Amino acid sequence: MLESAGDAVTRTADLTLTGRYGGTLAITSPGGGQTLTKTAEGFEYSVGGMQRILTGPGGRTLFDVATRTTAPIVVTGSSRADLKVVSGSFEIDHKVAAYKVTLTANNLAWTSSCNCASSGTLSGTVSGGKHDGKSASVTITGCGEADVTIDGDTESVTMDRCAAM
Repeated sequence: MLESAGDAVTRTADLTLTGRYGGTLAITSPGGGQTLTKTAEGFEYSVGGMQRILTGPGGRTLFDVATRTTAPIVVTGSSRADLKVVSGSFEIDHKVAAYKVTLTANNLAWTSSCNCASSGTLSGTVSGGKHDGKSASVTITGCGEADVTIDGDTESVTMDRCAAM
């Protein structure tokens, strides 16, 4: 339990799930996993490194995504009703598509009626791939809804793991 400022817990992974037809999902933490640290104002979340690789039954890699924080994610608040991600940066390395994007959080805010952020933005720049050098942003427009913009081209998306509570 994280009761006092400075208390921390780290989670690492080393598992492989095998599907019905032989495909696998491997989840590892080559950079040290994920650490949540209690602070006086809330929490700090750091990812030294996590990797997820999905391989089809024929051995073909369908996705290989590595993630890490480049600046700790700073979370304030004491409950879902006042929870905010006020700063921090998260790098997504899509190895199959050969691009990286580092997104910086800006006031992602939760409400008591949704399990995901309901407002705020993530912004950054794409490195590599077909969008190399282009700006990228995710603007949360409501519970489970967001506008994703890459170099001025915006698409509205629904995040299927978000739900009203």
